[in-house]
Amino acid sequence: MPDIFGLRLRLLTVSLAAVLVVAVESVAVISASNSALPGDALYPVKLPVEWWRLAFEFSDTGKADLHLRYAERRADEIGSLVTSGDPLAAKSAQEDLQNSLAVAAQIAGRVEDQQEVAVLRQRPERTASQALATLQSAVEGAPEHSRDAATDAFIASSEAFGSTIESVSASAPA
Repeated sequence: MPDIFGLRLRLLTVSLAAVLVVAVESVAVISASNSALPGDALYPVKLPVEWWRLAFEFSDTGKADLHLRYAERRADEIGSLVTSGDPLAAKSAQEDLQNSLAVAAQIAGRVEDQQEVAVLRQRPERTASQALATLQSAVEGAPEHSRDAATDAFIASSEAFGSTIESVSASAPA
């Protein structure tokens, strides 16, 4: 008579091992996607991971902060793309940066807690400072054929950050 218990135990062990391998591989792919740029094979993994993080962030302050972080990431991506000579992909990242900033400003306008408001008022300025420094370096290091795109990205980002800072400051009571 076959050992049913032993067979089930082996089947369970193999199944758990397979689930563990898939989980570890998924984490590895998600981690690797963090440095992906628009046009890279893993970039389509990066954005949904960001969306999931937003979906599981329940405070408005946290969501606004994530959008500002994502805007800073897009600025880093733009910098990498223009210095590598890919102004078309940089344009797409620029649109994503502006969208993240607009959403962050909109969410910040809903925050009522004064301590959270104070934190949110400072975050866009720090983010802008870092992102614009990155883009300024990109303008300086861009190949000739993408220098105009780099300059346009810097100007558009500067305007978008300025608008976001104004909006957050105006919506937050002093």
